Amino acid sequence: MPAKKREQIAVRRRQVAVLIETSNSYARGLLQGVVHYIREHQPWSFHLMEQGRGDDPPAWLTAWKGDGIIARIETPRIAQAVVRTGLPA
Repeated sequence: MPAKKREQIAVRRRQVAVLIETSNSYARGLLQGVVHYIREHQPWSFHLMEQGRGDDPPAWLTAWKGDGIIARIETPRIAQAVVRTGLPA
């Protein structure tokens, strides 16, 4: 098996939660930047649920077993929820 093929098999796809509200063009631009980065670098799987500005943290975040979080922190509740996960953010 060629070395490049073995390398691709060995790379584990990172699981990343994305907490960015999707209700305005600025936030959608942030999401486009995340997608652009993923396409240019190692592939990730990312978990994104539609979220409005000022919404409570998503319930699934407390049990998130991923590798990290990308978040646009707009409220103390979101900040606290992200910190409580103990994951890189």
